[in-house]
Amino acid sequence: AAVAAGLPTPRDARALPNVLQSRLTLLTAASTARPDADSIDVELPCPAFGGGPHFDAVQDRTSISGEGLGALFGKFEALSYSRPENPVGREAASALDRWLRNGLELRGGRDQKGFLFLYELMRGDVFFKLLSNDSGHTLGCFLLRLLPASEWSSKGVLMSTLRVMAHNPQLARHLPKFEDDRNVKVSVMFRGQDVLAKLFEKLTLVLKGLEADGHIQWPLHSFPALKLQPLVRLPAPLLARVHGADSATPLPLPYRRWLWLSDGAPSAPRRLRLASCAEGEADALAGTPLRPIDLSRLVVERTRSQRGLPPLEARLPFALSSHPAAQSDLAAAMIRRLEEDFLFHTHHQNELALPELVGFTDAELRAQATTPSGCRALQDAAASLVERLQALLQRDNERMLALVEGATRLANQAGEPAAVAGNLIAGGGATEEAAAEQLAGFALGRAGGNEAELGFHHLVRLLACSRGESELLLLNPYLSREQAARVSDETALALLTANRIAQSLRCLDEARGLQVLLLQLQAPPRPKNVSTRASASGRRSAKTLSSEATALKRELQREVSSKANLLASALVSRRHYFGPSSTGSSLVYEPHFLIYEFTHGMLLREAQVSLLRKFLDAQAAGRSLCHQLIMGQGKTTVIAPMLAIMLADGERFVVSVVPPHLLPSAQGVLRERLGGPVARPVYGMRFDRYTTVEGSLLERLRHATRLRGVLLLDPTSLKSVLLKFIEGVASLQGEVPAVSAEPHADDQELLKRITRLLGLRRRQPGSIGRKRAEELRHETRTLADVLSILRKSVGLLDEVDVLLHPLRSELNWPHGERKPIHFAPLRWQLPFHLLDGILYPMSRKCTAAWHEGPEAQQLLGQITEAVDEGARDFSVQRAPHFVLLQRPFYDARLRPLLTHWALLWLRRNRVQHGSDEQIAAYIGRDPDADGSGTVLADGSLGSKPGGPEAVGLQRWDDLIGTMPEEHAQLLNLTHTWLRSVLPHVLSKVGRVHYGLLPDSALLQEAASSSTPQARQLLAVPFVGKDVPSQAAEFSHPDALIGLSILAYRHEGLRPQDLRALFCLLLETMGQEGGPFRDRPTCRMYSHWIELAGRHVRGASYVGQSGGQPRGGGVDLLTPEPDQLSARNSEAHDQEGLWPLQLVNPGDAEQMGVLFGLLGQLPHAIQHYLEQLVFPLTMQHQSRKLSANGQDLGSSALFGCRLGFSGTPSDLLPRDFNGCQYERGDDAQMLRCLTSEQVVSYDFLPDSWSVHQLLDDIADASPPYHTLI
Repeated sequence: AAVAAGLPTPRDARALPNVLQSRLTLLTAASTARPDADSIDVELPCPAFGGGPHFDAVQDRTSISGEGLGALFGKFEALSYSRPENPVGREAASALDRWLRNGLELRGGRDQKGFLFLYELMRGDVFFKLLSNDSGHTLGCFLLRLLPASEWSSKGVLMSTLRVMAHNPQLARHLPKFEDDRNVKVSVMFRGQDVLAKLFEKLTLVLKGLEADGHIQWPLHSFPALKLQPLVRLPAPLLARVHGADSATPLPLPYRRWLWLSDGAPSAPRRLRLASCAEGEADALAGTPLRPIDLSRLVVERTRSQRGLPPLEARLPFALSSHPAAQSDLAAAMIRRLEEDFLFHTHHQNELALPELVGFTDAELRAQATTPSGCRALQDAAASLVERLQALLQRDNERMLALVEGATRLANQAGEPAAVAGNLIAGGGATEEAAAEQLAGFALGRAGGNEAELGFHHLVRLLACSRGESELLLLNPYLSREQAARVSDETALALLTANRIAQSLRCLDEARGLQVLLLQLQAPPRPKNVSTRASASGRRSAKTLSSEATALKRELQREVSSKANLLASALVSRRHYFGPSSTGSSLVYEPHFLIYEFTHGMLLREAQVSLLRKFLDAQAAGRSLCHQLIMGQGKTTVIAPMLAIMLADGERFVVSVVPPHLLPSAQGVLRERLGGPVARPVYGMRFDRYTTVEGSLLERLRHATRLRGVLLLDPTSLKSVLLKFIEGVASLQGEVPAVSAEPHADDQELLKRITRLLGLRRRQPGSIGRKRAEELRHETRTLADVLSILRKSVGLLDEVDVLLHPLRSELNWPHGERKPIHFAPLRWQLPFHLLDGILYPMSRKCTAAWHEGPEAQQLLGQITEAVDEGARDFSVQRAPHFVLLQRPFYDARLRPLLTHWALLWLRRNRVQHGSDEQIAAYIGRDPDADGSGTVLADGSLGSKPGGPEAVGLQRWDDLIGTMPEEHAQLLNLTHTWLRSVLPHVLSKVGRVHYGLLPDSALLQEAASSSTPQARQLLAVPFVGKDVPSQAAEFSHPDALIGLSILAYRHEGLRPQDLRALFCLLLETMGQEGGPFRDRPTCRMYSHWIELAGRHVRGASYVGQSGGQPRGGGVDLLTPEPDQLSARNSEAHDQEGLWPLQLVNPGDAEQMGVLFGLLGQLPHAIQHYLEQLVFPLTMQHQSRKLSANGQDLGSSALFGCRLGFSGTPSDLLPRDFNGCQYERGDDAQMLRCLTSEQVVSYDFLPDSWSVHQLLDDIADASPPYHTLI
């Protein structure tokens, strides 16, 4: 426990105080001894006696001899004193705290509280009290010992006088009183003033007289040496107790203070003896608690047919068996299951009898609510119910107090000597005299704190312990077995009664709410806004008001009926975990269920009890189980906390795994629900690839296991533990291939340069050294032990459909040596070109640097028309940016245009073999359609015979043999982008599915040397709106490139990106020759500024020069003048910007201006990514460590997995053996959501907005209850 709590081990125990050293030594010896040892002797570290003077060892008679009086007045310059104004209580405590902080001194000190203050305080002349019965003399003696050691260890008149007063309290009042007769009274009394001389002259005479008469007593000033006993013997019963054994031998009296309340194993079902209960009490409390108010006259149960409702239909409300999506085996099995569920739910609902209040059924309400006498009858019925509940509540309050008092008194009583003579603690006799002596010692021990005095909360904890009665007899050995059983029965009855009190209060609240509705029903209905509804036609206005009054009356009747039904259900609520014993003399129940109900004032529902028993039986049998549990059934507030309480036993603990977005709420709920008498600590843990593995992690888990705690964490942390262990094993076993030859010197220099420009830390590659290998070996062993603890534990998986999804739950760790990605830089230049075309309709800018203007203009115009068409039929959306919604639209309208757009780029990249038709047919082919071609192993194009494109493909096949391999690979890359990667990345929403790290997260990750550079510079997965994932990265390189380009195009450059970009421009400019204005980098910068609507001082515009700047682009379709912003239209009238050579990346003002101009410019973004980011980050590793939900749900992490979700599926690991669906739940949801009486739908206009939608919902009449 000391190690787990972070305390020093005995090896470094010298750093602890003496008391803690001794305690730690005893605990260590007791816990490491054999449980069956007879006894052990423990040698404790003896504290060394501190040197220096001792207060009571100073013998000072200076005040009697008078020898130091002259020296006193000749030595000190001044003595200060300020008499306090009689402070009492809090004021006195505050003053004393201030004086002690500043320090007391004989001559007054900072607060003028020295000799004179202590003198008057011990004489009683100063009224200074912390408590009303405080003694000034006692407080003065205490403060006297707090003077500096340099003052009380020296002899002198002042200290000697105070010592006499301290040791002779009977003489303090007889000493002369201090009287300040100065004309001008100030706090400082200087040498030469008579006020002090008079006091000490009188004081010396009085003390000499008292000494002569023998009235002064002097304390001892020499003391015998302290002899410590270093050996302590720990007896066998104590050792057994420390090791958790159920020892029947009581502890000897000197060791009974070691006793503590042990939780033990979770209690098995207990028995409540009917003989301990009042007549009929047990049946009511264990069944329907509110039966004593005569429920048979208040509530009636009726089926649908008895309520006049038509029977439910047993068929699904839709027919999907012929739908194309329903043809798979999985879909067909799901439809069959839903049909069976509907059939079960229909029969169950048709036969189910629901409770209704007598007099409040629908027919009775319609008959009585229309007349005043009927309304009064309803009010009388509600008032009668309230009276019955109040009477029961009063009786239960009295009964519960009596039960609590009786159980506590019985648990603590020692009994009579004659009754306990045969049940004595070891070492006593068997006579009544010996029993009386031990009883007296037991009572004295309890008064002195050596014996435990049990409260009711202790009895509740003992009720949950499997050996609760044995623990009670150990704490109070003078109880008999019969008395211990009575304590358990009375404790259980008190909990049952307290729970019925909570149920009565809930029903009272509902009944009073019903009374309020009945008063509204009796009063004349008053429609809202009556004064504004008058019209020119009085008859029409009256008719309108009458109609509204009738509608309001019906609405009130529905509310009364709903409230009455809720009240009826609350009144007949039952308890579902009590049952008769085999002999019929007692009732059997689960104590943890009872304690949980008592702690939270609730009744466990039948479905909750049944599900808990299913989970517990599965765990006991070593099986894993996944069960459906829809929202509102208490999976977070009941099921998970109860399983944590009942499954954690000190040998294993419970691990609760929840999705990251539910982690904060789950933590709050668990900590609130796991409090009370049977408390369980809730721990959290975050773990990722860069977490340092230390031994303290293992010790904390062991500590949590011993304390029966709950570990709450997200699935990524759990999978990271597994991958970290595998990574360590792979590294230690040499699974990583040997480092290949060093990269080319130019490549090394390029990476160093880019890393420096971006301000990143450079990672030093190399093999693992001996020191690092030893550290890695230690980390791996620690993780192996951590996984061993987890495998012994029970995993609670919340929302299993999210946690165990094999695709959405992947965690990938690239592993091995980093190598440049294949086919760079064409690997990212192609997606730049494709995304340039698809984003053109929104930005009206294109970064293409070649001059095939007419053809490019025609294609971009067609792409713009296609995007407009898609926006009209909701196949794409423009806000917040371009998002592809319908894949068929992309295949039919966008992909053919983008194929020809890609063909322009391919021709510009030296792909000259074949005709345009052949290349377009190849890169736009459909691999699953007839007649499409595939590239064979030898590089030739295969095709299915007889296809419509067979002739063209054959001609392409003839040319493939003469085409360079690089060109064929480029065509394949283009085909992959057009067919899969491009539609995939276009369907994602920025800042929701992906995005750049925000500035706050970027600063945190940049501070860590272990954070991957790719996470800082490229797009990362997002788990929600503006919430980036903690450690995940995109694993597919092409998807990562595309999403990163889109992220920068949508969000723009960040401030640190712009600074790195200008560092690159300035460095490149410095390597070029010629005048600044003619250098290519300066011309490119000037072109960017011109595109942003401004100009550079002293630079000629691009249109005035004969060349195209490197890295720039042309706006192929110039926007109309009315599309330009006001800033752009006045660009040339504004002051020119700084030339590139005058730009300072460290100047915040310059960077702020340039950030506003270039932050969103596609040309600047492309140059930054192409020249800096992608060359640095686009490196791949030959291996990948991967974990997903299947690992989480398999035996790799937990020995037993218990999962639940409202929307589970059969996509589970085999260990679960399928999902256990709750019968009727899916049918209930589908029946509700397909009922036209419950659900409706509406179409929004094309110009809808979020605010307009919310306004329409808020203003709807009748109002909506749920928005799905």
